[in-house]
Amino acid sequence: MAKEQFTADIIGDLGFTEDQLTDEIGDETIQKIFDWCNEQAELFKAQFDSMGSTNGIKDGRGTGKLRQSIIPLPAERFGDQYQVVITAESYWKFLEYGVRGARSSKKAPNSPFAYSSKYPPLQAIIDWGNSKGIFTDYSGIEDIEEKAKDIQKRIFNAGIKPRPFRDPALTEQRIQELMESVADATIQIIKEQV
Repeated sequence: MAKEQFTADIIGDLGFTEDQLTDEIGDETIQKIFDWCNEQAELFKAQFDSMGSTNGIKDGRGTGKLRQSIIPLPAERFGDQYQVVITAESYWKFLEYGVRGARSSKKAPNSPFAYSSKYPPLQAIIDWGNSKGIFTDYSGIEDIEEKAKDIQKRIFNAGIKPRPFRDPALTEQRIQELMESVADATIQIIKEQV
C-alpha cells in the first residue's frame, strides 16, 4: 500500500519576512517542528492504541501495519511558511472517517467514503482475521477464504464505523503549541542577531 500525507501546511505565516528567516533560523525552527512532529506521531499512536473494541477485538489496531506506518518527515520551509508532513498507509482515512456501506450508511453516515462497486481487499481481511485469531477454528485455506469472503460482503454492505485517531490527537491546542514554540525560537534567534 502506498503511503500518503495526512497532515500538511498546519503552520501558517509566522509574521516574519523571508529576509528575517536566515538558514540558522530555519535550522533551529525546523528542528523544533521535527521534534513536535515526533511527539505528534506518538500521540497519534497513543490514540490509536486507546481505541475501543468490538467483540473483544481491537478494531483500530488490526495487524499493526497502519500504526507502524505513522512516521513524521522532515519539515520543509517555503518562504516564511513551514510545511509539516506525517505519513501513513493510504488507508488511514478509511479508519479515521469510516466508510458508508453499499446498503446502509448507518455505521458512517457522515463519511466522505462509500462502497459502491469495489469490495474491501480480501487479503487484508484474511491478514486481519489471522492476526486476531478469528480463523483458528477453520481447517484449510478454502475455509478461511470463505469466512473472509463472508466478512468482506458484510463490510461492503454495512460499511465501516469510524475509529478516529488523527483528529482527536491533532487538537487546536497542539497546533497552537507548535506555532508558539516556532515563533519563540525564531524571535530568540532574531534577538541574538540584532
